[in-house]
Amino acid sequence: MIKKILTLFFIFSLLSISAFASDNFLFGGKGAANYLFDNASHYWAANICMTTDGNGNAIPISSGGGGGGGSVTVSAAIPGRSSVALARNVYSSTNVTTSAYVQLISSLPAAVNEVNIFDSSGQLLVLAVGAPGFEVDKLYITPGGTGTVDLAIPSGSRIAIKAVSANATTGFLAISFLQ
Repeated sequence: MIKKILTLFFIFSLLSISAFASDNFLFGGKGAANYLFDNASHYWAANICMTTDGNGNAIPISSGGGGGGGSVTVSAAIPGRSSVALARNVYSSTNVTTSAYVQLISSLPAAVNEVNIFDSSGQLLVLAVGAPGFEVDKLYITPGGTGTVDLAIPSGSRIAIKAVSANATTGFLAISFLQ
């Protein structure tokens, strides 16, 4: 959460920044879009606007030393997440027990790097990945849900849950799988 807050602070500070030369930022292409990236190779979608002379000609930016004779205005935004899959289980229809995994998704259509989880069963559950009989526990789902968690899950993975503390027989579970 702190990482996201600091990231947002960094991005909002970039919205009106005017940096001289290119000493502080590197500009590059990633696909067909322009990106701003820092020394840690974090990429941010960016719109790059160079200053122009009185005739509308772009003023070149030097690649170091601060002697560029122009400025660049950068606006950047955190790219949104795409939904890969949604899973929901109503425990009164499909109980989740401590003895067996219950399948939520047979095969993820794409790789996932973040999950958002809400659970109202009041029980401790575990999220697992893998074929039946070969599930690997990846994440505890605490009563009330775990919120948003960074979790890498490969495309094609089977997703299942199992109760840990006691059988889940009331309430529901909702999971958003994001990339």
